[in-house]
Amino acid sequence: MSGCDQGKKANAEFRHQALHAALTGLPNRGWFDQLLRDSLEDAIEQSTSLAVMFLDLDRFKEVNDALGHAIGDRLLNIVVQRLSGCLRTMDVIARWGGDEFILLQPQISGRNDAGEIAHRLIDVLQSDTCIQGNAINVTVSVGIALYPEDGSDACTLVQCADIALYRAKNSGRNNYQYYSTDVMVSEL
Repeated sequence: MSGCDQGKKANAEFRHQALHAALTGLPNRGWFDQLLRDSLEDAIEQSTSLAVMFLDLDRFKEVNDALGHAIGDRLLNIVVQRLSGCLRTMDVIARWGGDEFILLQPQISGRNDAGEIAHRLIDVLQSDTCIQGNAINVTVSVGIALYPEDGSDACTLVQCADIALYRAKNSGRNNYQYYSTDVMVSEL
């Protein structure tokens, strides 16, 4: 391999590392933010809708505390594989941090499309995961924000999805909630 080829390979590897979460290989927050901005521009131009979903694994900290971070890391990768299998090729799931993920679902026809995906994401995690002889039950809570209903910029959509996630957590976990402007101040 020539020096030029090695340099190109090193640059490509550096770029991949800069844009992906090391543990899961998913896009990181920075890359997701750019993808969301680009998708919003497309949605505005094409008059289409999109969804932003915040996902948080329920009681994941308990798994790390009880079984250790190595098992927690393996569980995260299994969860990512299961969740990714529910998505369309144009959907993007990214690691937001810890046990939080964010999903971009462009070119949807409306609220029901987002709900169908959220329902599949919840369902795919219903069965126990066995790691080193430990049967681990992990569930997910999902908050959904829709463009253009809930906001017209990336920051607003992410905030709205986060508020909806909070409502899902407060509604017993292992469910999804849409963002709603009727959120009472006491809920926040």
